[in-house]
Amino acid sequence: MTSPAPILFILGAGPKVGAAVAKTFLNKGYRVASASRSLPDERKNDNELSLKLDLSKPEDVPAAFAKVKSAFGSAPSVVIHNAYSNHPGSPEDPLSNVKIDEYITDINVNSTSVLIAAKSAVEGFKTLPSATKKTFIFTGNALAVMALPPLLTFGMAKSAGAHLIMSAAKAYKGHGYRFYFGDERNADGSPCVKGVDGPAHAEAYLHLAENDKQEQWYYTFVKGSPDYVDFGAPKL
Repeated sequence: MTSPAPILFILGAGPKVGAAVAKTFLNKGYRVASASRSLPDERKNDNELSLKLDLSKPEDVPAAFAKVKSAFGSAPSVVIHNAYSNHPGSPEDPLSNVKIDEYITDINVNSTSVLIAAKSAVEGFKTLPSATKKTFIFTGNALAVMALPPLLTFGMAKSAGAHLIMSAAKAYKGHGYRFYFGDERNADGSPCVKGVDGPAHAEAYLHLAENDKQEQWYYTFVKGSPDYVDFGAPKL
């Protein structure tokens, strides 16, 4: 009897990275659940599910995981958190226009919902066969290690998410669960402030999901290759 196809759950399935990741994993034989604020709750076919989910409300994340398991009959073995929230400030005086409600939204989307998604992912991983490859990926950026003052609260939230991934990669390595902070860079190592490439993320993420071992948790890569490129990112 053949094993059922693995399941990918992507939170924050936008038109660029999210759509490219979903298409790439579908073409590789995965069943794919995609969640975002703009999607309806809809079972498209045997291999595709869409869910409406606002990640500024982290308390809704566990219910979304339950819907994926109910629809496909199993917990996802690959979870990708790809959502973001950003409220830019002044380059010269970024603290002057920080608004607490916007900051809370940035923290909820870029950090708190990542924590709840990782917790839910691990709960699901524990129910899967030991031979199943289990991977959690958080789409990050260079703000975890570089300062761009106008993106102060965005960077604070992404940095918190990076610490979560670093800690989880260390804690769960012995369980066979892999955790990654994905950071696309330009070829010279500078941040991709504009022009983030969807297919490049999809290629790198599929490579990580199908790898047999934990690679560098802070996973910097460039368009054109899924392989890790060392730009001096932090290591365990």
